[in-house]
Amino acid sequence: MLWYILDYGTKEDGTPFAVARRYYTNLEIQRYTAELLTEKFGYSEELAGSLYFTEYEFEYTEDGQQFAVTYLGHYDMMGNEIHGTFYDDSSEDTSKVFAPIEPNHASGRAAALAVPPPAPSPARR
Repeated sequence: MLWYILDYGTKEDGTPFAVARRYYTNLEIQRYTAELLTEKFGYSEELAGSLYFTEYEFEYTEDGQQFAVTYLGHYDMMGNEIHGTFYDDSSEDTSKVFAPIEPNHASGRAAALAVPPPAPSPARR
């Protein structure tokens, strides 16, 4: 799998975020994801089989210790979206679920860029 961090920063409400893209270099994982698109969302095998990359938007806690996926989009080679899901707590299926950051995962590498470092404490005199 090839991961690329596309964007990062702070949303208008002050929430740290990052957007990462995962290219499917492992055909087994690509097939598994395509099967999920077919079985769960009813896409044709042909359309689901055109899966080329997936984009994730990560939202971080203020301390940068946890993250949640807030958007997940599946795309074909031309950049056409096959399926997208917003995790906005609007239903049980789209609840944001926070998990600990894994430093070697794309969410952890992006957190290092997106989450501002803590302010230094004032020097004591």
